[in-house]
Amino acid sequence: MSTASDDLFKIEEMEEAENKQNFVHESDVEQAVAAIFKLTKLSRTENKNRNILSNDVHGNGTISMEIFIKLIPTMKNQKMLNVIVPHPIYSPETTRVCFFVKDQSKRDNDHDMTKAQYKHVFYKAGFTCVSEIIPLHQLRREYKDHELRIKLCNSYDLFMSDSRLMAYMPELLGTIFWQRKKFPRKIRMDEEFMKDDIMKMLNSVTFYMHGRASVYVVHIGTLGQTEKQVGENILAFLNFIRHRILGGWDNVQVINLKTDYSMSIPMYFSAGTGKKIQFNLRENWRNKPVIDEISTTKRIGDRIAVYPDGRVKLIRGKRGTDDSDSDSDFDDEPVKKKRVLKKKAVKRKDAVGEKKAAKTTNAADLKKSVKKTNECK
Repeated sequence: MSTASDDLFKIEEMEEAENKQNFVHESDVEQAVAAIFKLTKLSRTENKNRNILSNDVHGNGTISMEIFIKLIPTMKNQKMLNVIVPHPIYSPETTRVCFFVKDQSKRDNDHDMTKAQYKHVFYKAGFTCVSEIIPLHQLRREYKDHELRIKLCNSYDLFMSDSRLMAYMPELLGTIFWQRKKFPRKIRMDEEFMKDDIMKMLNSVTFYMHGRASVYVVHIGTLGQTEKQVGENILAFLNFIRHRILGGWDNVQVINLKTDYSMSIPMYFSAGTGKKIQFNLRENWRNKPVIDEISTTKRIGDRIAVYPDGRVKLIRGKRGTDDSDSDSDFDDEPVKKKRVLKKKAVKRKDAVGEKKAAKTTNAADLKKSVKKTNECK
């Protein structure tokens, strides 16, 4: 009869043998992709009405990948990880993109001026896929209702936002954009980075990591692509997140493929227990902020840092207009102020003491004069 220790020893041997093997076999990926395409061909004739209501990209069905994990990490916010794939699911010609921009006009109702300026910027850069531009003030006023946000989310394939507005997006858009995997992707609006950032977002898929459930879903391809293209996207994506997923690859238990209205096709399975899994959010997630100058504060040299999760932090600069060579002057300034304050406090104490002494002397003189007048009487 086998004991509990023998069973644990067998499980550890299975985990070591599994780690030595390749994490996902190409043959398993090819079989899963082929099964997905066969299922969609069979179900298209039966579910023609459903395909009209599906959340498709360019009219083709979306192929999603479900990643089930063994242990759920403790995370306060979701993390967005953009992974470049060899065969993008978005194209600059046909993708419908909605862009959230910063208001250029001081008037609250003058949205046409802002839209015209940004249309010229995108046209000059060669991006005709931006079909709608929404300034920040218009987003605040016109999309307060949940139904209007759902309609906005379903109207476009991809959403982008100015990196300076990412801190406002969770509050203004709600949870529907997170649930539909359409949360805006941040774009730096400088001429040096804007074109590269937009092309990077069009050529990548977004992987949402969170601590709310044991499954992650990512859109990895479309039914308009070939089986080979979808398989290459899957392998490239898994190779990229292999060491970046929270808990490492040992934390991955099951990987399935599915479409909007098909059953899940298993592609990978791990029989490990997950006892040796350790979470290190700093190593597995690059939380590097985007730092830019800010001109709305009184201090010179103030900067603002926007983190990938939407947090905003103000980095205080030093007062004055001198160069960095005169750092010692700034270091001595607060010491001088403290000394001046101490001197003022001492002077105030001396003045108060003199006033008290003068009052006591005056009172004593009055008492003496009163005694003398009484003696004379």
